[in-house]
Amino acid sequence: MKRIGFSFVVLILLICPAREGHAGRTGFEFLRTYVGGRPAALGGAFLTMTGDVQSVYYNPAALTTLNSRQLSFSYLNHFVDFQSGFFAYSTDLPNLGRVGFAGHYLSYGEFDRTDEFGNESGTFSAGSLLIMADYAERLSPNLSAGFSLKFIRSSIAEFSSTAFAGDIGLLYEVPSQQLAFGVGVFNLGTVTSAFVETKDDLPISIRAGVSKKLEHLPLQILLEGYRYSDEDPEFVVGGEFELTPFLFLRLSYNSLGQDQKIGQNGDRFAGVSIGTGIVLDKSKAFSDMFWDNLNLDYSFTSSGEVGSQNRVSIGISF
Repeated sequence: MKRIGFSFVVLILLICPAREGHAGRTGFEFLRTYVGGRPAALGGAFLTMTGDVQSVYYNPAALTTLNSRQLSFSYLNHFVDFQSGFFAYSTDLPNLGRVGFAGHYLSYGEFDRTDEFGNESGTFSAGSLLIMADYAERLSPNLSAGFSLKFIRSSIAEFSSTAFAGDIGLLYEVPSQQLAFGVGVFNLGTVTSAFVETKDDLPISIRAGVSKKLEHLPLQILLEGYRYSDEDPEFVVGGEFELTPFLFLRLSYNSLGQDQKIGQNGDRFAGVSIGTGIVLDKSKAFSDMFWDNLNLDYSFTSSGEVGSQNRVSIGISF
């Protein structure tokens, strides 16, 4: 019954109409935003990362690699002071599989409302919201599969647009080689209401990746390729270096940086992300705490002269 249920949901996601309205640039652009300090420091190359609850957003199949309950919160100071937050939680359902829940919001702030003559008539706000639920299970000792169901809403003043979508992910691990492969399709679904008349398209994407922990060096290398509908393919290469069991350094390059260059000096860093992570282990010095591990992560992402993004995250396992 469990296999039948999983296959049925996958089928529903595959046959949902993927595009609505007219062709052109997609809507719901905030769904392209990377969340979490650790994933952002790796340029979003997180398909094959294991043991991290933030996989709820990047590859639902990877939730099977969690061995405890995990909770994570992150904050992003976006361009022009847009504010964004993300939370994720995952737990195991005995004899059923792994589930996860997440929420992501982006607030564009408050704006002055004016008429065609420039007369002010109050203010209005704008923002976007994502609520999602994941399910994952192991199909074999090495192969995991998962899917996500999403509710998406964007609003500007009294106007709003909503959509329902889903993700499908696979993760194949080779523990003896510390090697993993992942693939996923994201934001398959349908837009249910438009801001006015024309429904925007969802930013559907396909991603594939591989990661490898080096045998004689405390370094995990990650490589991913991805493509959004009607756009050129991009790639990300990143690495996570374990300086000590409690301190990590992360660095990545996303080829999207090439499209962010505007011919200024700061462009040479476009697409580069760097970050660090600290792990506080309960067994070492925090035996009185309710959590087993506490993770603190920070990332800095450069979009060249366009600007930069700073993310901070806190995660606990218990």
